[in-house]
Amino acid sequence: GRSEPRVFLAWSVRPVRYRRRNLAWILAFRDVTEEEEDIRKAAGQEAELLKFYERLKLYRKTGMYRDNELEREKLMKTVRATLEALTGDLESLITSNDTYQQQNNELLSRLISAARGALAEIRASVYRLKKLHREEME
Repeated sequence: GRSEPRVFLAWSVRPVRYRRRNLAWILAFRDVTEEEEDIRKAAGQEAELLKFYERLKLYRKTGMYRDNELEREKLMKTVRATLEALTGDLESLITSNDTYQQQNNELLSRLISAARGALAEIRASVYRLKKLHREEME
């Protein structure tokens, strides 16, 4: 069957006084159906907004993760290029003439030190990126 529309009423009671005595009581009713419907609609919209907000937070985290991955890929390309350059220099030193052995040893030491320094900086950068990524995901 068909259900009747719901009606919401608010009521109040006030005394009618004369010389400090209550002579009568006035009972007043007020229709608050529209206000109740507005409250229910607002509650539904609030729930929907909360769903959208959660989706937005997930999208934001996904975007930050992707940005971190792209930054990590760029960093790894730089690392690879630096290591390839250092490897090429080291190979040329190893195949060089014995008469320049002393010079080559000094150059080799400097190149090894530079490579160690570069690797330390790279490790520190990767550590900072991982730390930043963890903080953003929380």
